[in-house]
Amino acid sequence: MNNSSDEELYIFELEDDLYTYIDTFDYDGYSFWINEDGDILSQNENNNARMNLFDRSSSETISITVSNSTFLPFLYAGEFYATRSTNNNIYTLEVLNNDFEWNSDSGFTSNYDDYAPSASSVKRGNYELSASCELYYFDNSNTDEINVTMRNFPAIKNGKLAVAGQNSLFCVHADSSSNSANPIITKFDIDTDTYSSFETTEGSISDAVERFTVISDGLVMFSESQSGSFNEYYINFDESSEETIKVTENSIVTLQTLEN
Repeated sequence: MNNSSDEELYIFELEDDLYTYIDTFDYDGYSFWINEDGDILSQNENNNARMNLFDRSSSETISITVSNSTFLPFLYAGEFYATRSTNNNIYTLEVLNNDFEWNSDSGFTSNYDDYAPSASSVKRGNYELSASCELYYFDNSNTDEINVTMRNFPAIKNGKLAVAGQNSLFCVHADSSSNSANPIITKFDIDTDTYSSFETTEGSISDAVERFTVISDGLVMFSESQSGSFNEYYINFDESSEETIKVTENSIVTLQTLEN
């Protein structure tokens, strides 16, 4: 849980259906990534050529040089990686020469020349979905390399947003580029390797992009701007149905609990 007002990130761990407080980490509002060991990699507030690594086992923060080129970190299989935007090369974070360094021998290969991780993409399992609705598969069956390929997915125009559920990836798009167009929600199930789409009859793509929530793998919602009375739009993939609820006061939406 982060609190930008006091610039702190509060770390909790799920144990026996209860969240237990673990630690507090200085939070400067910049992007951060947390691996399964609780280590935190974050951008440096004052120097974009450096990053900070919080080592949970020692509770120490280490500053890492990443060069003057823009690095985009991401997580895969519990490990920190990063892409250099100038050449799309992928690096892994390793302990080298008694210090943390980015190693260019990451083991990543790609059958798709234009692939590069994006901050707007979401990942579940071995799949990654970009905001423009491009689906990638990470195959690490060969332990010496991780092969990235583009997978079959509907030919979608005007992809605007990618959001992840527990075992699903959702892409928000529309048939036209108009901000008032009805949104289409396309869902990809990572367990069954299948997708389904639902074209809404109400609501706008701009609202869906700004205020989209995954309640469960089968239920998502988005809303109008919360000013006075406003509409909430619920899309039920299990029942292939939609429902519009007029809200006249603040409401609480129960969210799913995501497991590692």
